[in-house]
Amino acid sequence: MKELFLLDPHITYLNFGSFGACPKAVFTEYQRIQLELEQRPVQFMINTGMKELNSARVSLADYLACDANDVVFMTNPSYGINTIAKSIHLNKGDEILTTNLEYGAMDRTWNYYCNKAGAKYVQQEIKFPIKSKAHFLEQLWKGYTSKTKIIFISHITSSTQIRSMISITNDLERIGDIYYQMSKTIERKDDNRIYFLPEQREYLNNMLDKLDNAFAVMNVNLSSEYGHIILDDAEKAELEINQMRNQLRKSYLEQAEKGEYKFQQGIMYNDLFSYCEKVGDHIINVSEAVAGEV
Repeated sequence: MKELFLLDPHITYLNFGSFGACPKAVFTEYQRIQLELEQRPVQFMINTGMKELNSARVSLADYLACDANDVVFMTNPSYGINTIAKSIHLNKGDEILTTNLEYGAMDRTWNYYCNKAGAKYVQQEIKFPIKSKAHFLEQLWKGYTSKTKIIFISHITSSTQIRSMISITNDLERIGDIYYQMSKTIERKDDNRIYFLPEQREYLNNMLDKLDNAFAVMNVNLSSEYGHIILDDAEKAELEINQMRNQLRKSYLEQAEKGEYKFQQGIMYNDLFSYCEKVGDHIINVSEAVAGEV
């Protein structure tokens, strides 16, 4: 991987946590954009640049399965946490629960705003080794009280198992977000009196059955000990979902070319089976996190 970067080959660089280098491909694109800025600065600042930023937000939102309007770019994590902490109204006696494993800049930020408001920053001790998800949560919840207003756990400097648990939480949340988007699509379909063909309904039901199977495998893995699961069943379920997605996409394109689908009907149908495939991606992510592969 080292050859992907422009780093001095005579040094061993370990500090990507503070100041990291860009891969060569990213740096090349960055230079192209910078040149465009220099050539047409006003046009870039008021038009092109804003469009590019919005396009990036939309792409990131699609990956995160959330609304693009809920995505805000920040300079770095410290800037982002400062922005969030400053926007939260803390009262005297409120508590912010975290662990003793947080990045120093995050601790200093929360301590500053807690001291300013008369709130308390609770750094609950997490003892090693962490034996399981339940073991971690048992330790964390010892710091929870009726005064707890916010629970803060970052990805920075977290141990492998903590990162895995955060990853699982994120994927489960994204699954919920996707199902919400699916429900909104179905709601629009019903409001506009759009009906799916019998074969479309059958295909979607088959895809949902495969998701049910994947969820069953995921739940078994979530009940297992961290790092002690075999991913064969999870990978098989994911493969079946992807294969069906490919089959439905091929069939959809063929039928659309023949004009057998009305425009809105076809778009909503395509959206729904694509959403199902995204859910499958997050389901396998959960199992991989339990296996310690995150």
